[in-house]
Amino acid sequence: MSLRKKTHSLGAGKGHSAGITDSVKNYFQAQMKNIRASQTKQFAFFVLGFALFYLVITGVVGVVPQQLFKEATGLTLSSILSAEGINVKEIGAVACTETSWAGIDVESTCYSFLANDKQIIISWLCTGILEIIVLVSAMLASFGISLRKKLYGIVIAVIAGVIFNIIRLAVTANLILSQNVATVELAHDLMFRIILFFYILGVYVIWFYYSAKEE
Repeated sequence: MSLRKKTHSLGAGKGHSAGITDSVKNYFQAQMKNIRASQTKQFAFFVLGFALFYLVITGVVGVVPQQLFKEATGLTLSSILSAEGINVKEIGAVACTETSWAGIDVESTCYSFLANDKQIIISWLCTGILEIIVLVSAMLASFGISLRKKLYGIVIAVIAGVIFNIIRLAVTANLILSQNVATVELAHDLMFRIILFFYILGVYVIWFYYSAKEE
């Protein structure tokens, strides 16, 4: 008699728990439908989601010392220049002043090497990590896209970001070795930042268009 009562009690508990789970699931599904029905809500939640994912990913990436990213980028670039027949000599870590996206100058450590006796300095912004974080955060915050397609997009964003950034650095380095200071500053400070913006926008729009179309 006692065993039957306990069994009945456990079954009732499971049914109650399943009911709560279904209620929570239905609630969130209803909220998602409400958000998708309003472009204003979608935009607001996209901005909030983007900010949240950006902070989380930045925190995770921040666990890895920035110098490792700078050194990996610098070694890759110096290898490409060396393959072009340019005389390359590694220097390593050097003290430098980096400019953040907010326009604030901070003292830091960069990676450096000589290319035909001209010094090339790799700072944090040269690694392309920031652009990748921005793109990945935008993908994760997008509505109407399945998790599987978001993961595909993240893989594409990382691979494309690394390749694009290395090409950008290689072009810049060759300009440093062959052009005057004014041309180099124009290419580095203006043109390539504009190109980076269109890279982020272009990859995201193409990914979102095809992902949403398939959904």
